[in-house]
Amino acid sequence: MKKLLGVAAVFFLVAALGSAATLCTSFSGPQVVNATFSCSLGGLTFSNFLVIAAAGQSPEVDLVSANIAGGSVNLNFNPNMSVPTGNQDLFLFYTVKGGVTSVGGANAGANATIQETVCMIAFDTNHLCAAGSQLANFTIFSSGTASQPISTANTSVNIFKDVQVTAPGSLTSFTQSFGSNGAGGGSGEQVPEPVSFLLMGSGLVALSLLKKVRNA
Repeated sequence: MKKLLGVAAVFFLVAALGSAATLCTSFSGPQVVNATFSCSLGGLTFSNFLVIAAAGQSPEVDLVSANIAGGSVNLNFNPNMSVPTGNQDLFLFYTVKGGVTSVGGANAGANATIQETVCMIAFDTNHLCAAGSQLANFTIFSSGTASQPISTANTSVNIFKDVQVTAPGSLTSFTQSFGSNGAGGGSGEQVPEPVSFLLMGSGLVALSLLKKVRNA
């Protein structure tokens, strides 16, 4: 029995370590978002990032910071856009899982416009939602904010942002905000699901030690 409990404890501890999700608040500096990047916060997981140059640049979008405030999960991005002449345009796609109740954001740029579309399923080749799958569509202008509610029935949503800057203009900061049933408390952190495995494994270890003491 003691051996069985020990094996079970090791299994749960290894499972916890192997499945731990990276918190969006755990990075020491800006992170380039791409297809291999993902993080979780407030019950939401962000993944499948794709950045495409639409006009005038070699794009890089960085996740600079993240927090939970007022029941919303907020991600702050830097698209590294500075336009002395002409214009720049980039497309940003990603997926949000976990139950989104609203989508919004803020635009801290000059002569910058962010067109946002939210779909239930992945976008087509023209960056459009399939018929009947669009959940939100809005525009955020320079120094402005915008948001729309999302049906709580959708556990996964797809985001498309068309980010445009015209000269003379720049955009080095915009915020994406998500309402989430799991974002209450506003602490800026969350308890990852793997903690449950750690607690279960610790309990099994304790039971094993208790049995050993009783036998002694």
